[in-house]
Amino acid sequence: MIKLTNMVSKEELFDDNEYKDILEDVRGECSQYGPIANIIIPRSKDGHPTDCDGSVFVEFSDLTGSKAAAAALSGKKFGDNTLVVDYVSSTEYICIYVA
Repeated sequence: MIKLTNMVSKEELFDDNEYKDILEDVRGECSQYGPIANIIIPRSKDGHPTDCDGSVFVEFSDLTGSKAAAAALSGKKFGDNTLVVDYVSSTEYICIYVA
């Protein structure tokens, strides 16, 4: 599982239509690297902690996809932002970021 930060703003995520567009953009981009099991873009308005707003979590079906996506996306531009990619443990993901 990877965590993308510095990708979107809290304001962009507040708008439901913009949120859906971002979700589809992430799915389209990340699916190039392997099968995706889940994508979560936390929003405080959906019950997630406010410090999670702006993060994007992508769970791949296998480690190969996760590694390929992390290598390809790190430092890539999304609009005016430069992506930061980190790996997230399943335990951290389940305990902290899923509402």
